[in-house]
Amino acid sequence: MGFTYFEMPNDVDDSIPLIYMWEIRNHRDEVVYRDVGRSLHGAKRPRVDYQRNVANLRDGLPYRPGNPNGFREVHRWLYQATLEGFAIKLYLLRNVDDRDDINEAKQSVQALYLTEPYLPVTTD
Repeated sequence: MGFTYFEMPNDVDDSIPLIYMWEIRNHRDEVVYRDVGRSLHGAKRPRVDYQRNVANLRDGLPYRPGNPNGFREVHRWLYQATLEGFAIKLYLLRNVDDRDDINEAKQSVQALYLTEPYLPVTTD
């Protein structure tokens, strides 16, 4: 296992395209990092793939055989958060309809949540 996280309650269908966000909070419960991502295949990417990536980073293994140094900033933050004992939360924020552009949806969520001061997360 790569790391422990809390998946926040939501009304998102985890089997279809969605927008998600990782949030890391320090011991004072302050947000220190957020990353917004997208997944065309539902929640498998944030739930499973990130576990593997952080475990590979921890174990000194490559990101992928053809891209050994491909770890992204979010992987490094998640790994460091596990070392520090920081709280890690996963938010499945919203589904993306076929008629929506998933990249555009991701950008609008990034604009909302990735600017300091960090706004509280709502899934309404």
